[in-house]
Amino acid sequence: MTPRIPKTNAGAVKKARLALPIFNSIENIDARRGYKRCATPGVGVGIIGGPQGTTDFWRDNSGSIIVRFSSRGDVYCYSVRHATGAPMTDEYIDNSFVWYVEAILLAWISDDPDYSPSSYFRESK
Repeated sequence: MTPRIPKTNAGAVKKARLALPIFNSIENIDARRGYKRCATPGVGVGIIGGPQGTTDFWRDNSGSIIVRFSSRGDVYCYSVRHATGAPMTDEYIDNSFVWYVEAILLAWISDDPDYSPSSYFRESK
C-alpha cells in the first residue's frame, strides 16, 4: 500500500521513491547502547484533535539507520538501508528520507492503530 502523501511534501516523496529504502523489522532498541543520533534526529506529526506520532533516527555500528516509529503507546523499530544495500548518507537522510518517513508516519497515525507502519513501505523478506 502506498502512503497517502500530503500535498506539502509530495514532490520530495516522489523523488525519494526513485530508490526506496529497505526496512527490516527489529526488536525494540535501547538507544543508549551503541547507537549514534543522526543529524536529523527524527520527525513528529500530529492531527489537530487526533493522534500524534514521532520517529527517531539513529545510526548503528554497521551504518544502517535505525528508525523507531511511536504513536498511541505503540512502538515499532526498523533497520533501514538504501535500496542498493549501501548505508545511507547524511545528505540523503536530511533530504529525501525525512520526507518519505514523515509521509509514512502521517499515513500510519491516520489509519487503524492496530497495524504496524510496515504496510506503508518496502520491507525486506
